[in-house]
Amino acid sequence: MAVLVHLTSQKHERSIRRHGLRAGRHGLFAVPATADFMASHQWARELKRFGGKLPLAVYFRVSSDAWVRAGLYNGEHVRAPLRVAIGACLKSEQPLGFELILETDVPASKILKTKRLRRPVGWRFYPQAKGNRPIPDKGEFAAAKTRKRLDLMG
Repeated sequence: MAVLVHLTSQKHERSIRRHGLRAGRHGLFAVPATADFMASHQWARELKRFGGKLPLAVYFRVSSDAWVRAGLYNGEHVRAPLRVAIGACLKSEQPLGFELILETDVPASKILKTKRLRRPVGWRFYPQAKGNRPIPDKGEFAAAKTRKRLDLMG
């Protein structure tokens, strides 16, 4: 049995505790729970960027034999057993951007705990973005203002 972390908005906490986690049409996104808090909660900043105000970490247990899709968030995903996918994540030199996509729901009985995150951690735009200029997409909050500020800076 492996412990995974799913990040969502705090407004869903009551429903998740009662009914569990539902896999959407793209699946249920999760990250292995490791000793490295940053790697396990890396998606919190991205969720905040797209409108999630207060992040909630949901820790749950899944059988190591369950099949998942695993890979970097903008790369190719490979279908593999969970134990193989977690091993690949832990052996990776750069675990940031790694994600697991479960294809099944998680019942409430498998949820270990929920944790309200006060401050988002993680990377912005993509894992190697630190030190690079941000390129906000059209339609993002304050995108025009950010682009204008960057143009003035040179």
